[in-house]
Amino acid sequence: MLNEMDQKAIDHYVQAIQRDPGEGEYWSRLARIYEFKEQPSLAVTCINDGIRHAPEFRQLYLDGFRVAARLGNSGTAKDYIRQWLDRHPEDREMEGILAGADKLLEDEFGLKPGNSRTGEKVGK
Repeated sequence: MLNEMDQKAIDHYVQAIQRDPGEGEYWSRLARIYEFKEQPSLAVTCINDGIRHAPEFRQLYLDGFRVAARLGNSGTAKDYIRQWLDRHPEDREMEGILAGADKLLEDEFGLKPGNSRTGEKVGK
């Protein structure tokens, strides 16, 4: 449940996004509020909208990976990293994350390769 402070933070970031929709940090922070307040669908919406408005903000793709993994969707989690790499094939760190994604998803989120605990679509 959202309390008054959560709502104030949400209102702050919504207003900030209205002023500057190309600032990825605002989208990322708003998504985190929703994520940690157990509203993952709203977090996904923020992440995807953020990627559309601030496609060069790398953290949004990492946030997408994490939220998708928390939702149990390993394929979509990896798709967020692939989206970034399609734009930035030189990013060796993200390349390494993708290469180790199956192990990370299993160790951190309990997802076996190819496993998906949810039918919720959270990508692109």
